[in-house]
Amino acid sequence: VLCGLHPTALVLAGVVLLPIMVLPTWLLFSTYYRVDSVILSIHSGPFTWTVPITNIHDVTPCRSISAGPALSISRLKIEYGRQCSIEISPKHRTAFLEALGYYPAIF
Repeated sequence: VLCGLHPTALVLAGVVLLPIMVLPTWLLFSTYYRVDSVILSIHSGPFTWTVPITNIHDVTPCRSISAGPALSISRLKIEYGRQCSIEISPKHRTAFLEALGYYPAIF
């Protein structure tokens, strides 16, 4: 018995705490965005979003701490489809906007 705790309690604590520690680390090291000729792919840990570039109707800078596939509070809000939006934080904002076909001078 370690530290006066029953072994079952230690296993249960490990089972509960491991995902709490692993998921943020996974999100931190696996968040990325890919733009090809027709699709914006957003990846963050086990989550993936696919946005057809033709469905994007607005991209605006924003600052937010809400949950989402962004590693910074300085973000781009991408509005697409019918009342859908997602906030991302590409490291190279200008290159990202150019890949989407937007004019980065206004950002």
